[in-house]
Amino acid sequence: MLEEIDILSLGGNYRWRVFEGTQCTGLDPWVGSGFIFPIAEYSHTDGRCAIIGGYVYRGPDRSLPLGAYVYGDLCTGEIFMLKDGTQSVLVDTPYTIVSFGEDESGEIYVVTYEGVIYHIKKKFSAQVTSI
Repeated sequence: MLEEIDILSLGGNYRWRVFEGTQCTGLDPWVGSGFIFPIAEYSHTDGRCAIIGGYVYRGPDRSLPLGAYVYGDLCTGEIFMLKDGTQSVLVDTPYTIVSFGEDESGEIYVVTYEGVIYHIKKKFSAQVTSI
């Protein structure tokens, strides 16, 4: 199985059921064209199971690269960054990630299953700091 990240557009055909990420599922026939493929994907390896969508970073603190998309995996607790087509693990946490949030200034926060909210900052080494 694959997890995927898409940029949505009104009326876009993301070929769900026909494809999972870039792999054909065989569930429906591949009819027509104009499918929009994901901008990134990863497989369910090393305990990964589900993308928890995040936000594009636009914060004034410049603690992350501007325009980076920050998201996580529910099962592994990894927080990823997608920037200029490159996916990287920003930080590997011990938490079950259930959501992300963004404050008025564009800073990004991660929410854990345990109900704790952490501010995501990248300094000399990636770290997640509690608020």
